[in-house]
Amino acid sequence: MSKDPLYQDQQQYERMANDPQIMAKVALLQWAKLVTGLVALALIGAIWIVWRSG
Repeated sequence: MSKDPLYQDQQQYERMANDPQIMAKVALLQWAKLVTGLVALALIGAIWIVWRSG
């Protein structure tokens, strides 16, 4: 892999997409992002409820 940020190797991306370990990690990261987003929304909602009731 090149250090150039504009360099893209489509064959490497295809090999990575066919690797079950990498795809499992990607799926785990997507779930982690979803959970952290929901926690953030819950915290915002809790702050709003306390502010409105205060």
